[in-house]
Parts: sequence; structure tokens; C-alpha cells
Amino acid sequence: MIPPMLLKFLLPKILDHLMMVFKLDKVLEYVEKPNNLDVKVEELEDKVIELERVAHEPKEFVNCEASNLPFGDKQFDYVIAYSIFQYFPSHKYAQKVISEMNRVSKKGIYIGDMPICSHDNNHTLYKREEFDGWSTSEGIYTNERFDAWKIKNE
Repeated sequence: MIPPMLLKFLLPKILDHLMMVFKLDKVLEYVEKPNNLDVKVEELEDKVIELERVAHEPKEFVNCEASNLPFGDKQFDYVIAYSIFQYFPSHKYAQKVISEMNRVSKKGIYIGDMPICSHDNNHTLYKREEFDGWSTSEGIYTNERFDAWKIKNE
């Protein structure tokens, strides 16, 4: 079971932020936006349970190198990466990944939870200034991280 306070705090913020960035009525067709943080924990748990059910339905999964995605150009509306860039070996590799994300997206990309500092010396760190021309905001749960997104002109 997801700790209720964590669920109550994080899920609405993540959904609200993605919906604001991409101007979506729904982030996923299965999860409607919670109205506010006072929504009942049971209601949020139901939404997470439904997401988990959908996530476990048979799907084709692709295991690939993030810097060389096996998808066609503009195959997806949006490409989202959350809390993974700190594990990339270098900024050069991160730029290759961003290039690939941009190539396979039609409308935009979102990179969340980019660490400015970290408790782990092995993490690759980033600065907002590295995302010139992007929109950025403070991280969802800490100001020691930030989110960056770029919406393409249609």
C-alpha cells in the first residue's frame, strides 16, 4: 500500500504539473485530475490502482538505449522522462538523449526531477542555464531539483 500522506502530496502535484505543461485535460485517459489536495486518499488510491491495472495489461515493451531510440520520427505526441537524468554518465550522453526525445516527439518533451545537487556523488548534476530556450520550474517536491520542458510550435 502507498503511504497515504505521500500519495496525497505527490500524485496531485505531478498530475497538475504535467497537465499545466502540456495543456491537457487528462494526463492519461485513465486518470482524471484531482480537484485539490484535500481529495480523499481513498479516491487517489483508486486512481493509482486503476493505473497499476492498466500498466500490467499486456503491452509491448521496448528495452533500448535512451540515446538511440528505435522509434520513427514524431511517433509520439509527448515524450516524458522523470527522475532518470541523474543516472546518465555525462552531459554529452544527456544531450544525445534529449536529441532523441525531440526527434520522436510531435508536440514536446518534459524532463522532470533534474538534480541541481545530490547526496550521491555519482549523480550527474544540471543547471537551469543549460536549458536555455526551455521553460523550467522548481522541482515538484524539492528546490534542489528542477523540471524542464519544451513545447514545439505546431
